[in-house]
Amino acid sequence: MTRYASRNTVLVLVAIAFAIIYLFPLYWMYITAIKTSSEAFANPPIFIPTHAQWSNFVDVWVSRGMGGVRTKTWTGSMAQGRDYFDIRLGFAHQVIF
Repeated sequence: MTRYASRNTVLVLVAIAFAIIYLFPLYWMYITAIKTSSEAFANPPIFIPTHAQWSNFVDVWVSRGMGGVRTKTWTGSMAQGRDYFDIRLGFAHQVIF
């Protein structure tokens, strides 16, 4: 094995280690979201859930009343944008006239 090949191998291994360190919290977040409560708080931790609980997403969506969030957020941001535009237009009107 040449010097450059061994250097490249080390760099690839380091890159893989950093990728695992970076991606593991994302994996853990997504997997914990579909675990049952007992699996989520198990000690030692369970890395692969036995039964995926996809209903967890629906339960949170319904219990928190998130059905209208998209509409409320959209209309709220539109109102804020309109107010900002009105303020800037009023300022420009005062400066010009």
